[in-house]
Amino acid sequence: MKKYRLELSIGLIFALLLVALLWGNLAAIAPALPMGLLAACVVALISVIAPFPERDAEGKVVESSGERYAPKEFSKAVVWSIVGIAIIVGLTTLLNRERFTKTIDLSERKVNSLSDETVKVLNGLETEVRVFCVPAQDPRERYCDENMHLRTLYAETSPKFAHTTLNLMDKVALAQVQPSGYSRLVLLTESGGRNELIGTVTESKLTNEILKITKTKRRVYFLTGSGEHSTSMEGTRNYAMVAEVLRNRAYEVVPLKLTDELPEDAQILVAGPAKASYSLIAENMFRRLLARGGRVILVLNPHRESGMPNLFNDLGIKLDSNLLISNVESELGGRLAQVDPMRPPLAVGEFSRQSPITSSFDVNVIGLADGARPLVFEAPAGQVGDASAMTVKGTVLLNALYGAPVTLTEEQRNRLPLEGDLRVTPNEGFDRNKTYPVGLSIEIENPEKLAEGVPSATLASNDLKTSLDVGSQSKDSSVASNEAAKEDKAAKEKLTAELVVFGFDTVAYERVLPTTANLIPLAVAHLYKDKDLISIPHKDFAPRKFKLERNPQSFVMLFAFLLPILTAISGFYIYARRRSA
Repeated sequence: MKKYRLELSIGLIFALLLVALLWGNLAAIAPALPMGLLAACVVALISVIAPFPERDAEGKVVESSGERYAPKEFSKAVVWSIVGIAIIVGLTTLLNRERFTKTIDLSERKVNSLSDETVKVLNGLETEVRVFCVPAQDPRERYCDENMHLRTLYAETSPKFAHTTLNLMDKVALAQVQPSGYSRLVLLTESGGRNELIGTVTESKLTNEILKITKTKRRVYFLTGSGEHSTSMEGTRNYAMVAEVLRNRAYEVVPLKLTDELPEDAQILVAGPAKASYSLIAENMFRRLLARGGRVILVLNPHRESGMPNLFNDLGIKLDSNLLISNVESELGGRLAQVDPMRPPLAVGEFSRQSPITSSFDVNVIGLADGARPLVFEAPAGQVGDASAMTVKGTVLLNALYGAPVTLTEEQRNRLPLEGDLRVTPNEGFDRNKTYPVGLSIEIENPEKLAEGVPSATLASNDLKTSLDVGSQSKDSSVASNEAAKEDKAAKEKLTAELVVFGFDTVAYERVLPTTANLIPLAVAHLYKDKDLISIPHKDFAPRKFKLERNPQSFVMLFAFLLPILTAISGFYIYARRRSA
């Protein structure tokens, strides 16, 4: 039997490999079975390859001509066994790489590993971060599959990072995660923190979102002092439900009095609808916040003059003098008049697909408004050739449908009742099919100029921690400082701000049809864009893995079971042929 050590050793080595690969399946049959088979194979292998001489019945050593070749034959067995094991293990690893937690990145630009900054952030996590990937509305886009590899790298780096793909059919999971739309990552923490990463997922974006949700506090300020809605259950109309939605999404809702100083951490301010025209104090507050890169959500009261004509003029916003009411003679207007005959609601819809604020609404969905004021955007003329000049871009968010315009003077508008019976007569001969824009998103580049001349101790220059000398200086030093400021400013990244304006009360009919009540939470989610806390160079994770098909685990049986069996059968066939020869 010793002369066949080569074949037996190869067969025993592959038997050991089979036991190792099928360990879990064998343990399911009997917990001690894989360990017993492993021990039996090891003992058998030692007995075959051990250089013990053969002895006769009297104990004398029996010389064998084939014995001198045993070391050579066994070395062949080891070499070919190692080659076979390497091939099988390599193929098995390649096709089942998701089961392994350690990888070696051999790519030139390290696209299959995380940067040192991300690893440092993940290792420093003190609370668990759970990430839910919300699939695209069209399953063919495979949104979650595209960022699966990146999320897996994060999970392999830190045990406090967990991720999964959200099942849109699971109502319990949907209620827990509460995504605001499709194609996004929802990040949740144990302490109630919540954030969303919308669109394409990169390492820089995901790491910054983790930093924001674990290291920063997101506050949304609501202006008070001019008759705005309360964030508590006060009055017939309030922002209580809006505030509850924001708190559920890990925002802190903070009232801000008109007479208070603008907080340094203020990034988003919700104002309106006011029962009185906004004064110069409010306008200066809006200007200072926008000038330092903040965001303002302004809800106009269509039954009162808004004030702040200079601010609107600087931003290219034109307020129509008309009040839009429902055209009760239209089919839709007639049905809506049954909701409130004394104050028929106005239909709003045609939500823009170009803005993240309104892109989540279906095409045919409508909302209700208690009257509206049309808004028109006309880009103000900028300074040609001046890189520091303020530039403004406007986007229409939604329109009023089947509205009837009523031309009013400022005095007539301010005398309209805010509740109850509203009796006004539409203009004669108005276009019954015309739509009117009642929501705008204004993006502002270089908004610092909005605060020029604002009499406040917290000018935008101070908020931005830059130096602006407004004292009396000589003409030469003033020119020199202005030139230096321009050069320094040109070297920096352009500052941006955004103003979202709605020409109607978004919560007037939230108990009847809460469509428009979602506008403020959606606007907050879009506008709350912190600057990246760290900068990570972009990596292309597109060539994520090698796959022969959708589910590579179907090859496990081939390479972990069938191939070793075929190899063993081939070995025994060769053994039989050699023996017969």
